[in-house]
Amino acid sequence: MRTAMWLAAFLWSAFCWAQPDPALLAKLRHGGHVLFLRHTSTDFSQNDSRMTGYEDCTNQRNLTEKGRDEARALGAQLERLQIPIGTVYASPFCRTQETARLAFGQAERTNEARGGPANTDDPTRYASCWRLAPPRARTT
Repeated sequence: MRTAMWLAAFLWSAFCWAQPDPALLAKLRHGGHVLFLRHTSTDFSQNDSRMTGYEDCTNQRNLTEKGRDEARALGAQLERLQIPIGTVYASPFCRTQETARLAFGQAERTNEARGGPANTDDPTRYASCWRLAPPRARTT
């Protein structure tokens, strides 16, 4: 968990063009870390209440142009910093699939990447996501 938090903080500072910590950057370049993130900016005038299935992007809350730009910028920063990306799991929602494809050029669709209940205070909310991580990453 700590690695994921460090990685998220690191990526945020890199995304803002701050000078990354050289020791942390070296660790990230070595690989073997797990990055959890949500989709980028979406259009809140849309919602998922009328969707007929995950392929029904018309009736889902989708990325905005700003969200698409954010996803591309995230991918560009990871590439600039030479941080390797392995398998990318994304929930079946169109917004997460698009974020993954724009940022990482790939997306393996899986329900486990959706996370759990909407209650942000639930400590098991992302347990299904952790099950996707390699066993050695689960202990960090």
